Amino acid sequence: MDVGGFLIWLQHSKVGERCEAAQSIARAALDRSLELEERCVAEAALALLLEDPSSKVRRAVADILSLHPHASAAMLDALARDQFDVAAPVLARSKLGEETLLAALANGHPDGCVLIADRAEVAARVAMEIARTCDVRACLALLTNPQADCGADVLDMMIERHADTSADLRGALITDARLTLAQRQRLVLAAGRALGASPFVARVIGQSRADALQREAVAETPLLLVADAEPAALPPYVRSLRDAGRLTANLLMKALVHGRIDFVASCLCELSARRIDQVRDILVKGGEGAVGALLRDVGFKSGMMGVALEALKLWRDVAGGRIDIGRQEIAWRLMTRAEAERQAGRAENDDLIALLRRIYLDVARANAQAHARSVLEDARQEAAAQEFVALALEEEFAELFVIEPESEAGAAILGLADATLDDENGLSDDMFDFDIELEALPHVEPVEPAHPGSGRGPAPVAEMDDDTFIASLDAIMRDERRAA
Repeated sequence: MDVGGFLIWLQHSKVGERCEAAQSIARAALDRSLELEERCVAEAALALLLEDPSSKVRRAVADILSLHPHASAAMLDALARDQFDVAAPVLARSKLGEETLLAALANGHPDGCVLIADRAEVAARVAMEIARTCDVRACLALLTNPQADCGADVLDMMIERHADTSADLRGALITDARLTLAQRQRLVLAAGRALGASPFVARVIGQSRADALQREAVAETPLLLVADAEPAALPPYVRSLRDAGRLTANLLMKALVHGRIDFVASCLCELSARRIDQVRDILVKGGEGAVGALLRDVGFKSGMMGVALEALKLWRDVAGGRIDIGRQEIAWRLMTRAEAERQAGRAENDDLIALLRRIYLDVARANAQAHARSVLEDARQEAAAQEFVALALEEEFAELFVIEPESEAGAAILGLADATLDDENGLSDDMFDFDIELEALPHVEPVEPAHPGSGRGPAPVAEMDDDTFIASLDAIMRDERRAA
């Protein structure tokens, strides 16, 4: 190729002609069957085309090079740093180094960030840069990319930047198995803040109620998060609660009432500086003196300590099979005990009684809601089963005889079927007697299937006219009404 002549031609050719030439030269540069010298000349021509003022020409080069695994790294790097409509195929498909991808992210085009986040492989440095600089769409693409290296620091950055403003990101993150308990706590708190700041919610339920819901979310989240958590995940979560000032005696009391013994053990371990195995042994098998000493070390007062000891004793009895009660009954026993001690003058901690009453009411409400959901689900399943049976019976009525639904006889049979299904007693035994009633009709025979290869269709099923058939049905229905 005469490169000088090519340069002269480029100055006078049209854009479309240069695009065609660019694709041909790109293919030649990638053709391993050509001599090395020929390929070098083609690459030199490509380098000139990358400086073409028309983005269409540069895009033509990118379309070809992005599909080839052995394309020149220098060419791909230059195309990846170009404007988005030129760089798009290279960002999506080509093998690029981390530095090239980071430079492309620095260009700041939102669609370019999404393409990079959705690549077949995303290294940790690139993932962190996406989380730090790109918008929510790129972060969502990164979360749903199984080949992206999203560590805890990447997830932290996403939560910090977008959790307060993006419900979509909160929804995607909350179901991500990689999240720690502390990160889930931050998501719930962000959702609570978004709820409290929503003008729509404030208009519907009032600002005071919205603020109350936010406070409830803060208070109830720890117990919900630790319900199914692995013991190894608890110590760092407890540490984050302590750093945030949320590891309180009230939280420990709630955890005891709910039976979250592993969580209580992690909290006491963090507060007392004892080993977790030692704390767990005291809670599970220790005597009243050992448990009391542990609770005193972390700041439990005498009134709250008695309730905590009673709660621990009740859960030990449950675990040992000596009693069969749940959270609601335990909360009720603790509340009534505290109220009885106050009336007897042995306790004056009204705050503790109010806390226990609040715990009991919350547990009772949660149990009632769970029971209501269970009843609703059972009702839905029963309704679905009845609908299935009804449809099956209707099909059986329609296929029992070879009839034309549009005829008067067909309409009568289907009408009788509907009347049976819609009976005020529901799916009663009467509908299962319908086959017997039909057998009583004169001159009606079941359908006999045609034998293979016989060349004939089904046998005729009745030898009476429609008027006689309908009259017989009317007689049966009158007899049914008299019997009823």
